[in-house]
Amino acid sequence: MPEIYEIPDTSQVFTQNNVTTVRINYIIKNECTDLDLLHQKVQDFIYDNDIINTSVSYSETENYYINLRFYRISKQLLFDFEQIPGFGGDVIENHNEDLIARVSIFSDSPDQLYYKLWNKTENNKDGYNDVIEERSFCEALQISQNS
Repeated sequence: MPEIYEIPDTSQVFTQNNVTTVRINYIIKNECTDLDLLHQKVQDFIYDNDIINTSVSYSETENYYINLRFYRISKQLLFDFEQIPGFGGDVIENHNEDLIARVSIFSDSPDQLYYKLWNKTENNKDGYNDVIEERSFCEALQISQNS
């Protein structure tokens, strides 16, 4: 079963043009290539950990964009990845080849989760891969029964 962990020191919160962007990065141990299973695991993680409410609480404005990114482990992106900012450093944005899921929510449609999922080949020796399957969809945000 995939296990999901936040990648330390890679999250960003910034406000531009009165819109707060909250970007949180996660790594999936025991990645799954079945997109239905990946969707289920990401969805369970989001709800089990109250990720949406926690992320929205970081917003400094009423207008927000929440961007949750889920990466797989690879030779280029190790489980214990540590971001090294600056010229010649290694930042999470350099690892889009290992991005396998993204979930977004916008303040103008706070009841919808927007998913983008990828099944990719293993990275080649240069760190690149091919997309085998890609899926984009939105679904209604489930309201907690405890609210």
